[in-house]
Amino acid sequence: MSTGLTSLAPELIACILDFVPSVDLQKTTISLLCVLSYSSVPNWRHYLFYHVHLKTPEGIAKLVQHLKRNPSDAAFVQKFSMASWTVEAKIATQAIRMLPKLKWLTLSLGASFTPDQLEKLLREPMSKLRYLSLRLRP
Repeated sequence: MSTGLTSLAPELIACILDFVPSVDLQKTTISLLCVLSYSSVPNWRHYLFYHVHLKTPEGIAKLVQHLKRNPSDAAFVQKFSMASWTVEAKIATQAIRMLPKLKWLTLSLGASFTPDQLEKLLREPMSKLRYLSLRLRP
C-alpha cells in the first residue's frame, strides 16, 4: 500500500520544509502549493517569503506590486537574492527598502546601478542586516 504526498500530515510537511535549503525554499513551497491545499502547508507564507530569490527584472517588479497590495508579506522576508544584471536600479532599491526584517542581502549589480543608486540603497540603515554581498558586473 503506497501513500502519496497528499496523505502526509501538515506537521510533516512543515518538518520537511524546515530542512530545505533557503535558496530552494521558495520554489519548493510553490511546487507544494500547486499539489496540496494551502491548509496542508502550515505557515506557507513564511516558507514562500523567507528567502526571496529572483532572477528576472519582471520578478522584481512583480514583487514590488505584490508587496504594495499585501504589505504584511514583507515582514516574512529575511533573505533576498537578486540574480539579474539587467534590473532597473530604482525598482530593485524600492523592493529592498520594502523589506523591514531583512537579515541577508545578495545582489548582482549591472550597469544601471550607479554609485548614486547604490548610495540611495544603503543610505538608510538596515538594522537587522547581518550579511551583504554585492557582485558587480565586469
